[in-house]
Amino acid sequence: MLAAAVVTAAFLPSLLRNPSPQRQPATASAPGNDLGVGRSQTTASTSPNTVAEIGYLSGPSSTVEPAPVLIGVPAPAPPTQSDGLAAWRAFPLPWYNLPRPCVSRSKTIPGGTTVRVTNLNNGRTTTCVVATQLDLAAGHVLAISDKVFEDIADLIESPIPVRVNW
Repeated sequence: MLAAAVVTAAFLPSLLRNPSPQRQPATASAPGNDLGVGRSQTTASTSPNTVAEIGYLSGPSSTVEPAPVLIGVPAPAPPTQSDGLAAWRAFPLPWYNLPRPCVSRSKTIPGGTTVRVTNLNNGRTTTCVVATQLDLAAGHVLAISDKVFEDIADLIESPIPVRVNW
């Protein structure tokens, strides 16, 4: 397409200047003309547009490769909600002084995250701060401090189905 535009740009002025070009009779080719295009020596030496009239363009012939188009696709957002079971746990003394501690299943919720826990049986909600990540029993997403667990259920109901949002 680029080549067509270049050829059009080169020949359009000569076509507009001379709408019906007349062929010259074939004569001896001009010196240095390897194409054998018939031009008289006087025409080739006196015409200022000899290169354009012969039909080829001077200069380097190179094509420009199109640059690749980079499209940024954002990574999917990590999940911010998890359903599962939650049980209460008596935390060791150093953790017991943390504000509303709980632990999450390994690699589910990062430590230090404040989570909202909803008891799916009765709709009660509380919050806790994930102190660390531990391997929990199958299906469990949280182990909550006994004091925090009492906000959403009685200790004897443990484990309970919960929805955790962070």
